[in-house]
Amino acid sequence: MKRDNSGTIGKNDRRTQENHPTHSGSAMIDGREYWINGWVKNSDRGSFLSLSFRAKEPRQEPVSDAPFNDDIPF
Repeated sequence: MKRDNSGTIGKNDRRTQENHPTHSGSAMIDGREYWINGWVKNSDRGSFLSLSFRAKEPRQEPVSDAPFNDDIPF
């Protein structure tokens, strides 16, 4: 069970491209779950971890707005 206003982040072992995050994880903030991505960056003052947060959305099946038509020959 996750505690509110806490999370974890670790090294991203699935990184395949330079722009992919070097670290990833998840957190619960105010009762809502988030994905965390982090990149190690360097500046004149030294290295730091830049973070982004994205809300976890429930997975939904894709729904088509197109009407079904049995008359299409295949």
